[in-house]
Formats: sequence, structure tokens, C-alpha cells
Amino acid sequence: MKKLVLFISVVSLTACNTLSEEELPESFRFLKEDVASAQESLNLLDSSKVWGDFEKIRPYYDHLKSTEFDSAMTEVYIKDLTWMNRYERALQKWGTRTEGYVYQIERSAKQLEDLGHDLQHQLLDSTEMNTFIETEHQAIDQIVRDIQERGGEIFFYSEKVDSMKARLDSIFPDIE
Repeated sequence: MKKLVLFISVVSLTACNTLSEEELPESFRFLKEDVASAQESLNLLDSSKVWGDFEKIRPYYDHLKSTEFDSAMTEVYIKDLTWMNRYERALQKWGTRTEGYVYQIERSAKQLEDLGHDLQHQLLDSTEMNTFIETEHQAIDQIVRDIQERGGEIFFYSEKVDSMKARLDSIFPDIE
């Protein structure tokens, strides 16, 4: 019976010392929003979609890479092939970094979930909380900058794929 009374007392004290979501520090809520924003940005750059856009021009890219330089088509070889090469490299860099971004964002989301629990139950002092939030904010901020930078480059190329395809179709009508 004493154990039951002690358990009820502990649960009552814990319940009294918990914070609601709205009572959590503003910096914590902003950090949660940053993590959600990073995840959303990452989803916009879904690998299958960005590679799908490149696939529209891949036959021309493969053709130009595998043929000998034709001085009559200098502009195509220099300008267009360079553009497609840069686009492919941007996609390859994106592909190698995506897995790391996913891992880091998932890790941050889990840590924030744990931190939220600790904050709601007031298990951390303000110094520990601020240190954790600042550290996590810097990590997420770097991820967001990287995603925006690489994503911006990919979107730049992706937006121009259809016009590049039309241009190359007019030059190489037999390539499909």
C-alpha cells in the first residue's frame, strides 16, 4: 500500500511539474520549425524527380560525350555539353549528400523529441537547454544552407531542361 501511495505521489508531482507545448521556450519551437523546413526542402529535391529531368537530355549528353569534336558545332560542344556536364555533376553531388542530410535531419528530429520531453518534465536547467538548442540550431542551419545551395543549382538546371531539349532536338533530330 505504501508503494502505491508513493507511486501516486511521484506521478502527481511529475504531472504538476510538466510544461505544455505552448510553454516550451520559443527557441525550441523555432528549432523544431527549422528541422521541419529542412525536411520539406529535402523532399522537394526528390532524387527520382531531379534525375528524371536530366533523363530528358541524357541521349544528347551521351551522344556529345561519345562523338569526336566537330568544329562546325563548336557552340554545341562547348556551351551545351558543358551545361549538361555541370548539371550531371550537380546531381551526382546531390546524390552523395542526400543520405547524409536525411540522417542528420532524422537525428535532429529525434533529439528534439527527446529534448521536448526533457523540457516538458523540466529535467534540464536553462544552460543545458540553451547549449543544446544552439548546437542543434547551428547544425540544422548548415544543412538548410547546403540544401538551398545545391537545390538552387539543381533547380536552375532543371528549369532549363525543356528549352535545352528543344534546342538539341533541332540540332539532332534523329536522337531520341
